[in-house]
Amino acid sequence: MEYKVLSLTHKQTQMTVHPVIIFNDLELILCDTGYPNQLLQIEEELNKNNFSIKDITKIVITHHDHDHIGSLKSIKDKNNDLKIISSEIEAEYIIGAKPSLRLMQIQEKIKTLTGKEKEFGLMFSNYLKTIENYPVDKFVKNGEYITDDLKVIFTHGHSPGHISLLLENHNLLIAGDALIIENDKFINQEELVFDTKNFLESIKIIKEINNVDKIICYHGGAVETDINNKLNELFISLISIIILINC
Repeated sequence: MEYKVLSLTHKQTQMTVHPVIIFNDLELILCDTGYPNQLLQIEEELNKNNFSIKDITKIVITHHDHDHIGSLKSIKDKNNDLKIISSEIEAEYIIGAKPSLRLMQIQEKIKTLTGKEKEFGLMFSNYLKTIENYPVDKFVKNGEYITDDLKVIFTHGHSPGHISLLLENHNLLIAGDALIIENDKFINQEELVFDTKNFLESIKIIKEINNVDKIICYHGGAVETDINNKLNELFISLISIIILINC
């Protein structure tokens, strides 16, 4: 399998995310689908690599946050033959059987806010309510292979059923939001994770994967240098947070 990293920029916030396509002569797998209304950008990115929406055979969703499932329905509407894949835990949120955890989080946060911060919180809450849900065709388990060399790695914490993908023939980890790179460091995501202990466990799992030469972070892009040291720094900072929480 080969791969390409896509770049999608949200017009309002100017935030860029990095879905990944994994492909061979038989398959084109898209990992995550960007924000809502990014179908045109996705098409343009695919066209740069001589593909189209119609070539997609599978979409893997790492987790149910709005910037990962935002354009899922619009892609599926244009290619009804593709299959949607996620963990069983995340599927409950993707299909709408359970409410978005991010939406519930911001609704609780709004109760503590005033002024412009509260105004922004309400606006963001209303935005999250517009995210379209969609059925999932297949649930994957930890360690399962989607193709011969594309392995599912459970990396929960950021969300309960978050998955990453290990493309073994390239020693490449597609991390989703299990890792976010900023200013050449993995950040601890204090306000973004739903379970700090599970997040710490996920970092430990990633640290123990052999021969990872490159990590693609959905936010921040590629990490190719000093990976182990960067993971160790993040791990130590998380341990410190957990110790403070338990004191």
